[in-house]
Amino acid sequence: MDKKIMLVGKTRTGKTTLIQHLLYGEAQYKKTQAIEFLENFIDTPGEYIELPTMYHALLITSYEASIILFLIDT
Repeated sequence: MDKKIMLVGKTRTGKTTLIQHLLYGEAQYKKTQAIEFLENFIDTPGEYIELPTMYHALLITSYEASIILFLIDT
């Protein structure tokens, strides 16, 4: 089984940018609109952690992840 890393965090914490850098060596701005599976990563929209009505989507998707990485903006 391939290990998957799920990135979770508020909008504009750099989840997609981090994944793009790790996979492709560079990043292009792209707003994540829905949960995306990119190789061994699961990219989640910031709104999913900001809106309690979306928590269920994160919980269900987390079952597919080996690691959940929470990003925060400092």
